[in-house]
Amino acid sequence: MCYEEKYQRAFDLMEQAGVSRKQREPWMTRLARRWGVQLRPPLFQSFWVIFAVQGIAFGVSWGLIMWLLQWGSQNISPMIAVIATLSAGLLFGFLMALFMQRSKRRHNLPDWEAV
Repeated sequence: MCYEEKYQRAFDLMEQAGVSRKQREPWMTRLARRWGVQLRPPLFQSFWVIFAVQGIAFGVSWGLIMWLLQWGSQNISPMIAVIATLSAGLLFGFLMALFMQRSKRRHNLPDWEAV
């Protein structure tokens, strides 16, 4: 089965299980697919992939925004800013991975390999 067929099958399974459109295909997934990147739907990603992607994306974004809007003008040590950014990214990534795994179990979705 090719990627597109598998993705459509997974999408149909999520729709039948009552998963919301935003959770089935978030804007970042739609954008990546439009660019030709073959991603699994978020509910079919592994815990560690969700943890890493969400943690890095949030941590970098949040750290830059905090530096530009607050920390830079308050003369916060760059080391403290990096530690706070890493902590926020790790926490957010972990919580999002837990949320996605819980949602996958609640909707009784199979693994990607079984789709």
